[in-house]
Amino acid sequence: MKSIVGAMRKSGVNRLIAMSAWGTKATEGEPFMIKWILRPLFIGNLLHNMGEMEDYLSKDCQDINFTVVRPPGLTNQPSTGKTVRAENGRQFLDESTTQISRRDVAKYMLDIIKESSVYKACVAVSVDKN
Repeated sequence: MKSIVGAMRKSGVNRLIAMSAWGTKATEGEPFMIKWILRPLFIGNLLHNMGEMEDYLSKDCQDINFTVVRPPGLTNQPSTGKTVRAENGRQFLDESTTQISRRDVAKYMLDIIKESSVYKACVAVSVDKN
């Protein structure tokens, strides 16, 4: 990420949209699957590295209008057509699905390119269960 930000600064580009995942930081009330299975047994190092990227952007990149999108598990399914729900500063979303199609996430990321309300933010995303 440091190389990307360096190139952006050199080129005068100040908008960045990146993706991490739910659960990059341990939080109270996080889903059982993240806390007891995924983090300790499978993707703990990956989540830690994603958390470091988020920290770097938050602390050292205030000149960059970044948005880090935190989806749950990604699928290769077609778009659901549902509105992607996003909450700033959250690690996960209650009352939402624990999987989302890559297409839905990509559409959300394109939709927020010029959305200043999510500048300098990490947002958890998903779609509602209903």
